[in-house]
Amino acid sequence: PREPGLRGAASSRWWQLLRCGQLRAVAALLAGGWQLLRLVQGRQLLRCSQLLRCWQLARGLQLGAAGRTFKAMGRRAVLVPKAGRRGRTLFLAACGILAAALVAKARLGSVQSWLASPGAAGRRGALAAATAALFGASAGDSTNAFPNAVKQIKRDLNNPKRKGMEPSGLGLEPRNDLQGEQGIKECPEKAPNCFSTTGNPGIDTGFHLVEPWQWNGKNRQAVIEDVVKMINAYPPGQNGIDGGGFEILVQDADCVYTQFESLKRGYIDDVEFCIQPGTPADAASGNLLVRSSSRQGYYDYGTNAVRLNKLSEIMSSFGGWKTGTIDKTTHPTYWLLNCDGGEGRKAPFSVKDRYPEQCKA
Repeated sequence: PREPGLRGAASSRWWQLLRCGQLRAVAALLAGGWQLLRLVQGRQLLRCSQLLRCWQLARGLQLGAAGRTFKAMGRRAVLVPKAGRRGRTLFLAACGILAAALVAKARLGSVQSWLASPGAAGRRGALAAATAALFGASAGDSTNAFPNAVKQIKRDLNNPKRKGMEPSGLGLEPRNDLQGEQGIKECPEKAPNCFSTTGNPGIDTGFHLVEPWQWNGKNRQAVIEDVVKMINAYPPGQNGIDGGGFEILVQDADCVYTQFESLKRGYIDDVEFCIQPGTPADAASGNLLVRSSSRQGYYDYGTNAVRLNKLSEIMSSFGGWKTGTIDKTTHPTYWLLNCDGGEGRKAPFSVKDRYPEQCKA
């Protein structure tokens, strides 16, 4: 017979196989874990009231009435009947693990990809990172934008930020498109939502590939100082983008990594600047590698191009820099796709209306 209390994670046919109480507890863990993943986006589970909701979700697994549901954090959550004490214990453990893992990934994921040594991997390292993220005082309130946002938007539990998954492989690493040489990350092959100085010239020219920015008459320290100065001079909300502000998360002798946030949905874009590997320590000129990429979606509706163009303009005003501009002449494939995609029903605005010069036939 069908057990209507389990939805989505298992069909009635699969439920017939789960006669054992232990297996039902595992099914409860999987079903509830998936729901929990959707509910704790943006580290919202860290609040005491929501931890109480998590306990209520776990406690609900013991209810015997098949098919009954209850509301947790504003959304409907699945009840699995008669999961038993072990199922509740497993689910409570899942609450803590998922909360810690999500916070660790949201707060430390990119930073770890830059700074963590290979020896820090493994279960102990992951546990330490999760614990630090869960209990660290710097975790902050994820419902707020960055402090330099044009305004703070009050979000409810049904409208969390959509930050997206932290990208892997940031910073300087061996790259396939550089024949194993060190460089910054490439862009996804097909999506018009990224620019990088690393790429395949035969595929990415006019699409993703940008030329390195050139500096002259400066030492390496002055270059990094100029990058930080440029980012801090960037005006959030310019041309209708990055209204959620930005924050420099990593700065060292070679690279600067920054996150930019959209205002309404809280989408995060990742931006990197790195001095080209192999540049001598006493060099008075060289190249600066550049990457700006969206985490989610297919189109970026011109956001990364407009952001880099503004940063380029600011950097050029300092003197000693030769930067580039991204327009329909230099990157026709990128603009063609985004101008067409910007007319779709899911587009946040008309790209052709906002950037008419780039979308002219």
